[in-house]
Amino acid sequence: MTIGLITDLAVGADAGGSQTWSRQTDMLEGVSIGAPPDLFNGQGQDWGLAAFSPFGLKRSGFRSFIDMLRSAFAHAGGLRIDHILGLMRLWLVPHGASPTEGGYLSYPLEDMLRLVALESWRHRGIVIGEDLGTVAPGFRQRLAARGILGMQVLWFEQDEEQHYLAAGEWSPDAMATTSTHDLPTVAGWWAGRDIEWRSRLGLLKSTQSAESEQQVRRQERAKLATTLGLLGGTPTAETLEAADIPASQVLNACARHLGATPRR
Repeated sequence: MTIGLITDLAVGADAGGSQTWSRQTDMLEGVSIGAPPDLFNGQGQDWGLAAFSPFGLKRSGFRSFIDMLRSAFAHAGGLRIDHILGLMRLWLVPHGASPTEGGYLSYPLEDMLRLVALESWRHRGIVIGEDLGTVAPGFRQRLAARGILGMQVLWFEQDEEQHYLAAGEWSPDAMATTSTHDLPTVAGWWAGRDIEWRSRLGLLKSTQSAESEQQVRRQERAKLATTLGLLGGTPTAETLEAADIPASQVLNACARHLGATPRR
């Protein structure tokens, strides 16, 4: 393993935890980090985490941010920054409000990117940014200019006709992965378990139902199986039901597919 372990830098801290207690002037009170409504979650999200104050960071010379970076790099060959979109702006939700009632707060992106680059160089570690969600225009280009890898997830890599991209069409400026910690696994996606749970938890949009989403998933399974070479040709009415293919076979095909991309 040339790189070794890659540590994870969380997007925020528990509002009642040691960081918010010991670095009070660097943290915001009365709001929590979340995400606006998007294709993944039509109701928005509230993660219940406390955020840095951009003004507090500047006043302290980014002391807490630097300490956090150095701790994360200390024993690792790389660092994954969760929700790296937050280095530019964070969706903050007032306590007691719904996620749709939140708003964006801007952060000193260039200062924070410079510090990430500096600590990466000092510790000889790579940096991966989880750049998934509602991404500001030009943000990924700014990460690439700093040598920070983005993340491209199999489920989202589709063309304008919603066909999954061939391996050679993936960009080299990101890490290739089938899924993330808050997206379904290959086996779970193939079986539609994520749809079952989203329905059970009331996370579907008003225009969606478990039945309609499972119908869409049947079509997506066929498209993915075609891209992976498990069906052959373009999906037709006869090949739309691909569920009979074992999940283990799909998992192996996904691994081969990612291995054939031009990713580093």
